Amino acid sequence: MNKFWSSFFGSALGSLVAIGIGITLSVIIFFGIIGSIAQSADKSESTIVKDNSVLHLKLDYPVTERTNKDPFANFNPMNFSTDKKPGLNDLLVCIKAAKTDDKIKGIYLDFDDLQMGAASAEELRLAITDFRSAGKFVYSYSENLSQKAYYVVSAGDQVYIDPMGGLELKGLSAGFMSFKSAMDKIGVKAVILRPDSNKFKSAVEPFFLEKMSQENRSQTALYINSVWADMLAKMAESRKSTSEKLNDVATNLLAYDTDGAISNGLVDKAAFKDEFWKDVKIKLGIGETDKISFVKPENYIDQARKQLGKKSDKKIAVLYATGSISNGKAEEGAIGSTTMSESLKKIREDESIKALVLRINSPGGSAQASEIIWHELELTRAKMPIIVSMGDYAASGGYYIACNADTIVADNTTLTGSIGVFGLLVNTKELFENKIGLKSDTVNTNANADFYNTNRDMSEVEQKILTKSVNKTYQTFLKRVADGRGMTTADVDKIAQGRIWSGVDAKRLGLVDVLGGFDVALDIAAKKAGLEEYELVEYPKQENTLEKMFSNKTEEVVEKVATNYLGEHYKMILSVKNMELKNGVQARMPYSLEVR
Repeated sequence: MNKFWSSFFGSALGSLVAIGIGITLSVIIFFGIIGSIAQSADKSESTIVKDNSVLHLKLDYPVTERTNKDPFANFNPMNFSTDKKPGLNDLLVCIKAAKTDDKIKGIYLDFDDLQMGAASAEELRLAITDFRSAGKFVYSYSENLSQKAYYVVSAGDQVYIDPMGGLELKGLSAGFMSFKSAMDKIGVKAVILRPDSNKFKSAVEPFFLEKMSQENRSQTALYINSVWADMLAKMAESRKSTSEKLNDVATNLLAYDTDGAISNGLVDKAAFKDEFWKDVKIKLGIGETDKISFVKPENYIDQARKQLGKKSDKKIAVLYATGSISNGKAEEGAIGSTTMSESLKKIREDESIKALVLRINSPGGSAQASEIIWHELELTRAKMPIIVSMGDYAASGGYYIACNADTIVADNTTLTGSIGVFGLLVNTKELFENKIGLKSDTVNTNANADFYNTNRDMSEVEQKILTKSVNKTYQTFLKRVADGRGMTTADVDKIAQGRIWSGVDAKRLGLVDVLGGFDVALDIAAKKAGLEEYELVEYPKQENTLEKMFSNKTEEVVEKVATNYLGEHYKMILSVKNMELKNGVQARMPYSLEVR
């Protein structure tokens, strides 16, 4: 018996020790992996730029407004490292620095498609054009060229394409997806509230219409035709052609194959990759067997920033407002009223900061959060000039937080305006009672104690209160714009009503002051602040690896996983979720307008 217990406890103790060792090893391995990822992310990989180098822009990933320094965002499980993917901000800095870097002779554009918005593509194109003004070359090679990619590479010296490739020049199209039929089938009804004058505020149209309203169709047509005209003019100028000719090529798909692309003057040469390299080497003046010295932007950015940056006790802050607007704190890629307020407080309390450039790339969101941010910007504006730089979108709530700036700068193709609001509730009574068979009952102390109950019809009192709230919010929005732009609310209302505009049209209407990119806004900020030399500081602060690891980031992790698996479908789900009236009156641009 004693032998049994001795054996039993011996085995048990051995098992516990083994488990303990296993857990310890697992923890050590886990933190080893984390340390490896952190080291990979934080380690400087700056390249010593050799003479006769070429900046290699391989943009085969979604280009964000700002480089994401979170090492887990681009984690590569194959080698436990992070694939560094520069954002638009770092790409523009690299191109600008390369222009004056004597060791860099040219740029190699290496992409078939571009995963970025129209205004971001325009900024990239402007940077390439500026680079060429220094007498340096820009060559591109693609197997096939999407329309957006061609818009950018057409600014270069030479456009090469694979002999069996093609070019997608076809014009612009904006899609609309309706949820109404699907909602009717499952028994869900949308309850929509928007001011009577907000006939162009079409973010809610997918919930009650099967096709675009006439107002929505007309504003979308005006916007995409404005963007297309601008694209045609710039491509025609670069290719020594005319807008009319390129428009005919697009209408009849004449550049669909390589022969058509070349005969119509859109592409310079059909070639295989080795033939392309020969031409590049000739341009560099090196031998056919010599290697080309390439510089990647992720390895050049530190040097580029040092080259362009100037240490100074006077600073200009750049505050990124990217993504949907909501109350509270927000992670990278979203705008939270608390996060923005904290950043603005730090900026205005820093005596060394003399001006602020607010970089906006947002379709809007919560009207209340937008108002909170607007107020914080007013407090900041009392201490320094604020210049807004608009990216792909600065619409609805995105325009709300822009309207009180000293100067508003937009790209020609920026989607802006959409000055309007709405409220949205869903009624699930039929779904639960008639489709599923779930019935609910309530006991209330007051008539409207179950306000926002989605399992019943809205009462007249609720309808009245919510309608009043939506109308009041719209009037506040109009006043903010009127005060910021030196207009009357009546004049603003004529160009508001939820209507979207391109940057070009917005300038004509007085909603924008200057057309141009981020550098234009930065120059204006420096002049307003009377600065010749300054240092740039960026907000919000991006958390480092350990801060992200040991803080509560459950929702962020869930969103990353959902985005990876569901892609654009998850964005649609999230946009519907965020538009519910329980999240407040919404100031959002029309649904998810994607120009293709």
